[in-house]
Amino acid sequence: MLNQPLATKYRPKNFTELKGQNVLVRILGTAINSSKLANAYMLTGIRGIGKTTTARIIAKTINCTNLKNVDNVPVPCEECKNCVSINSFSHPDIIEIDAASKTGVNDIRELIENAKYKPLLGTYKVYIIDEMHMLSNSAFNALLKTLEEPPENVLFIFATTEIQKIPATVISRCQRFDLLRLSFPDIANHIEEISKKENIKYTKEGIDLIAKFSEGSVRDSLSLLETMNLYKEPTEAISALLVSEVLGAPKAESLYSLIENIISGNSEASLKIAQDLYHEGIELNLVIEELLQICNKISKSIIIKGFTEKGEVFEYEKPLLQQIKSRTDILSITNIWKLLFNGSSELKNSSYPLSVLEMVIIRACYLSKLPSLDSVMRNALTKPAIATPNATKNLDSFQMMVDLFYREKELLLYKQLTENIQIINYKHGTIEAKSTKHLSSNFVHDVSNLLNKWTGDKWKIVLLNQDNPAKVEKTLQEQELDIINSNDIVQAVYNNFPGSKITKISKATTN
Repeated sequence: MLNQPLATKYRPKNFTELKGQNVLVRILGTAINSSKLANAYMLTGIRGIGKTTTARIIAKTINCTNLKNVDNVPVPCEECKNCVSINSFSHPDIIEIDAASKTGVNDIRELIENAKYKPLLGTYKVYIIDEMHMLSNSAFNALLKTLEEPPENVLFIFATTEIQKIPATVISRCQRFDLLRLSFPDIANHIEEISKKENIKYTKEGIDLIAKFSEGSVRDSLSLLETMNLYKEPTEAISALLVSEVLGAPKAESLYSLIENIISGNSEASLKIAQDLYHEGIELNLVIEELLQICNKISKSIIIKGFTEKGEVFEYEKPLLQQIKSRTDILSITNIWKLLFNGSSELKNSSYPLSVLEMVIIRACYLSKLPSLDSVMRNALTKPAIATPNATKNLDSFQMMVDLFYREKELLLYKQLTENIQIINYKHGTIEAKSTKHLSSNFVHDVSNLLNKWTGDKWKIVLLNQDNPAKVEKTLQEQELDIINSNDIVQAVYNNFPGSKITKISKATTN
């Protein structure tokens, strides 16, 4: 006899066993309990998420003659004639149609004609149409009128993986449910429960890796579990190494070692790891995809507090992420991610995948050695620090006076002094200037009072009107822009990126 697949053996039989679809269960449970069923339901989601299973549960629940209630969720009895017949796929009123093979308008017309007849055994006649998006336009059009005004006690349930291919006129006549991918922890817990029931030996890392490669699909996760169980020795446990071997996936240790060497700029060691992976028969596209995911995790671990405890990473990854994130920053890891992402497209279009991967790695290693633009600008443009509080006694330049406002955290006045004031005459105790933009109403009063307080001297501030012919200087920000624009490094940036320009300067904060 053929062995019953795990995905079939552990298929949910009622709403309480349906994993990860709480919204759907609550809405349909309320509709069934209150006898407020829709004419048609549209179930959409990825492969293996449970669309057809959900449709069968709905059909069984509404036809059960001895319905139970568990926490306001209707549950079939599994013992009445309808339940037994539906479970054995022999119920005359539950008609399952594969739209991939029944695509024509004649098939739908036949369905509509048969829908006029009353149910033979159950309360409802239910049509479950799988792969709904495969129907022809004529078939869709033939369904419209029936969907809007179906015969009494007839229910349509449609399932599709490609909702975008179904006409809006059809969708609007259905109550739509988007079945959600199961989270990584939910999939892992589900596989673990079934492994215990089936006496399958496993390690936590092996189960986690199966959950990762199932990509939210319950059916895929159980198919993978079954494959691993058949491959391993009877006394052996399903480990991460075994899963990687069966699926042709690169080992996590190799990937983390590779990304660590790239961040360190060690091109020789990085290339050696890439070549080893290639000679092991690993698909190089998969290598880049895994590296992209690791970069994503590193970025999140840098910017999200407690990220490694949120269930998105494996246990063995936590110390590796902690080690790597302390040696890089968000800008560097983002640049590496961009290079890898672009390299993924290059790899798919090349007949020489190893050469492409090697060039991507070399570029990434070289990039990691370069100082960031931020650090270059800081080193090139940092002005000498203003000395000691004694400097407040004699503010010899307008720049020294403005920097004092920044030191004292008077940032609103600092911004106005740097951007909105053009100096005509300045000396300690006297300022003559022209305003270029609107100043706060108490600007002169506030500035003079603070300078009086800080220096112990009386300050006189005169703002001339716009028509005054006196020669004016540029604002401090304009002066700083001139200095920066003449810098060799900035000129090199302009030459390499025509049309680029610096429009504003802000003081950098240092940690």
